[in-house]
Amino acid sequence: MSLSLLVSSPASPTPFPRVLPERPLRAVLLGCGTVGGGVLDGIRQSLAGDVTVEAILVSRHRKGRAPGRFFTEAESVFAAGPRLVIDCLPDGELAERLLELALQSGADIVSANKAVIARRPDVAVRARERGQILRFSAAVGGELPVLETVSRVRGEGRAILAVAGVVNGTSNFVLDRLAEGAGLDTAIRAAQALGFAEADPSADLEGRDAAAKLTLIARAAFGRDPDSVTLEAIDAGTPGRVREAAACGYRLRQIAILRATNAGVEASVSLTPRAPGDPLGDVRDEENAVRISCEGGDTILLTGRGAGREATASSVLSDIRAVIAARCGR
Repeated sequence: MSLSLLVSSPASPTPFPRVLPERPLRAVLLGCGTVGGGVLDGIRQSLAGDVTVEAILVSRHRKGRAPGRFFTEAESVFAAGPRLVIDCLPDGELAERLLELALQSGADIVSANKAVIARRPDVAVRARERGQILRFSAAVGGELPVLETVSRVRGEGRAILAVAGVVNGTSNFVLDRLAEGAGLDTAIRAAQALGFAEADPSADLEGRDAAAKLTLIARAAFGRDPDSVTLEAIDAGTPGRVREAAACGYRLRQIAILRATNAGVEASVSLTPRAPGDPLGDVRDEENAVRISCEGGDTILLTGRGAGREATASSVLSDIRAVIAARCGR
């Protein structure tokens, strides 16, 4: 990950009480797929003294998994009495219901689910009112600290005018494969094989994933959701557009844009040719790039991995460390 013109801010007092819970912190993990498995490995390797995962929710039992620790029933997982709920589930009704259970449990929450958090702004409000920590850095930009940077800039009183970037690593990977001559189905299968795309990649290809991320960024940057979001999908006609752009020396990219106007906050996700040397065009494969434009002409550029097991798990682990610091002072 690279950062340019990142501004620093003085540490502010945490709004959460330091309750000095028993150590290690009792946690439960919702989902143990690509991201959840990476988070579990990371806890074992670097947070074993701070966090212990007491129960793990999985879709089905598999050979080799320890009995009494892996469950297919949410009630059994929450019966462990967690102080921390780590949500690595895909979007859906189950994820939304379990996020509700996590709130009711009183536990702090770390989530990678941008769709549910974007769809349910009340979750953040209720968590704050109840004194629960809710962190979801992994929901936007993988290993890029997009939400943290936007919140820090706004907290300093600096106005953010626009945010633009490649915020979906799956689509970027697919577009690069198309540029190499692969067919759309082949490009999607390659992304799935590497863990960049879900079994159903439609949210990535249609721009809905990027739109959910724009909603979260808008809340951090402007304190409100976008008034409108326009979407343009990667579809059967996209390979031809990729070839046309390449013939002119350009790369086609799925660009997400958020802009403050006199009328409100506008957002769009569109396929746009980018010239050589443009950071938003130069990111390759699963990489992301986000440009934050501030009042006065200052620009902040963030680049790094935006999809895959390691990038997303790294961001979740960073949020877990932040919860430990807020609750235990380290």
